[in-house]
Amino acid sequence: MLVGRNWVRRRPRRHPARRAGLRDLRRVRDGWRGRTSRTLCVVAGSAVALWLGVPVPSPAQDSEWPVTTGDKGGQRYSPLDQIDADNAGDLEIAWRWSSPDNVRVAEDRRLRSRRMQPGGHQVTPIKVGDRLYATTGLSQIAALDPATGETEWVYDPEAYDAGRPTNLGFVHRGASYWPGRPAGDGAGAVPARLFYGTGDARLLAVDPFTGEPVGSFGDGGAVDLTEGLRREVRRRRAYAVSSPVMVCRDTVIVGASISDAPNHPDAPPGDIRGFDPVTGELRWTFHSIPQPGEFGHETWENDSWRYTGNANVWTLITADEDLGLVYLPFGTPTRSSASRASSTSSMPTAASRCGRSSTGRCPGALFPASARRRPSRFPPSRPRTSARACTRVS
Repeated sequence: MLVGRNWVRRRPRRHPARRAGLRDLRRVRDGWRGRTSRTLCVVAGSAVALWLGVPVPSPAQDSEWPVTTGDKGGQRYSPLDQIDADNAGDLEIAWRWSSPDNVRVAEDRRLRSRRMQPGGHQVTPIKVGDRLYATTGLSQIAALDPATGETEWVYDPEAYDAGRPTNLGFVHRGASYWPGRPAGDGAGAVPARLFYGTGDARLLAVDPFTGEPVGSFGDGGAVDLTEGLRREVRRRRAYAVSSPVMVCRDTVIVGASISDAPNHPDAPPGDIRGFDPVTGELRWTFHSIPQPGEFGHETWENDSWRYTGNANVWTLITADEDLGLVYLPFGTPTRSSASRASSTSSMPTAASRCGRSSTGRCPGALFPASARRRPSRFPPSRPRTSARACTRVS
């Protein structure tokens, strides 16, 4: 059972049994706030079983946590029932893991400044087989033994050399696992890989067993995400990846964190892209600001589609493997106060769109009630607020 700042939250008037059981865990979580130290606290299943006096179950498939949200649908559910309200008060901390960011900060004087210091530890580790995989604020990735907390390996892409990432700075929320591809149709087998984006806007592929970059992916294990965005994009303080990428039907789907400052009329576009997990080749691009010939393009008045940016997916993407769809929660486009005195779309740009993972085409969008109000409530110079859309993978 992983315990992190996103797993334990304060709620008023918690049930007495739960309140007693989580008291110490709150102290651990609250201890992270205001400190430069980044620590992962874990209650290991085998150790818990020993303390609770119950037999240790053999490893089972349902103990896996291969996605940061538990599964690709974002359910955040586990069928494990060994720990409940009756014995939660007897739990003790089995081990603590110190982030390799702490070592890097101690060694690199640049990272000790207030602006460059890593942010809060927001990662949700994934568990595949007998290992945990966790990313760090400095875009490092590490493999841990879930029973002992020992670090198996650490890979440092040195993304911090590009400076502080945009918006929240040095923050990262996790990696994604791809199980590989068996041999067939004349092609050889492809081993498993870990994928994640970095603060300096690269998509990395890492070997889950050795921690080495996969040299056959992109350029030496990395794809530069600032390329192919229809216009030049500043890497520093403008474009980054801080949330896990989504792997659906052998396609790696990537969003981005883009500066929310209102003084950038030519902000990077928030396009969603799908990459081949073997070669890193770009398969498709979904334009969050519709281009000529795409649905809704005509609503962007005075050619505002040419320069309007943002409308990006900075947060978690969910997917349905059976349907081959990914669900994309978009943010707002560049604020009208930063635009060139021309009108943007009266359509809601921040939509949760559903797209096909193989083609990036969008079968439809789910708009919130606020997006269906009368047009008079929304001046033509300001786009409406958030909605949702989806894209089919294959």
